[in-house]
This record gives sequence, structure tokens and C-alpha cells, in this order.
Amino acid sequence: MSDIEAARAEAAERARREAEEAERRRQARIRELRNQLSGVESRITHFENVLRRLTDARTSMNSLKNRLNTEVDTPVITYNLHGASKWEGTNALNGVVALANIKNSKSAYDSDVEKLISDIGRGVDRANSILQDLYRQRNNILSELRSLGA
Repeated sequence: MSDIEAARAEAAERARREAEEAERRRQARIRELRNQLSGVESRITHFENVLRRLTDARTSMNSLKNRLNTEVDTPVITYNLHGASKWEGTNALNGVVALANIKNSKSAYDSDVEKLISDIGRGVDRANSILQDLYRQRNNILSELRSLGA
């Protein structure tokens, strides 16, 4: 074998080894990306469930609050204790005090419910933000997998 043939054979062998090494690196990167994708998709599923529960809770809280207002608050708070002769005197005063206590308790309850609904809303916003980031990560991983021919 001549020196030229030996150099060609050596260059061909080196090119083959480099191609094999490049393929090993490509396959390793594909495995790494698929593992990342699995983790991202698992987190997406988790946060979609969190978002669904938070949204359902917010809807339920708003519905219960509205129902309480129409079925309980309006009739109780607008009830007039005066004018009924049997309520005159101590009974009327006790009724007014009890109604004032109910109104104060209701006001505190409303404040707590509004805060809870607001907190749930912030949770919804945060879950949406996390999901947007996870969707972006998933798209980037899928893009890289496509570019690697996977």
C-alpha cells in the first residue's frame, strides 16, 4: 500500500470514527431531550390540574357568594323589626342588636370571601404563567428534537 493510499485509509477511518462519535452525541442529546420533555409534560399535566381546580373553586365561591346574597343577605338585612306591636320594648331591642351582629359578621365574612377569591385569582394567574413557560419549554424541546431528526 502506498503512502497516499495509507493516508486515504487513515483519513477515511478518522472520518468514520468522527461520524460514529457525532451520531453517539446526537443520540445522547435526543435521549436527554426526551427525558426533559417527559418532565416538562408531567409538570404541564400537574399545573393544568391545579389550574382546573383553582378555576372551579373560584367559580364555586362566586356562585355561593351570589346565592348567599340573594337567598339570605337581602331578606335578613332588609327585614324591618319595627312596627310589629309584639316586638315593642326589649324584644325589639334584642332583635335590633342581633341583626346588627349578623350584619357585622356578614361584613367580616364578605371580606374574607373576597380575599379568598382574590387569592384564588392570583393562584390562577400564577398557574397560567407557569404553564406558559412550560409550553414554551416544550416547544423548544420539540423544535430541537425535530432539528436532530428525532
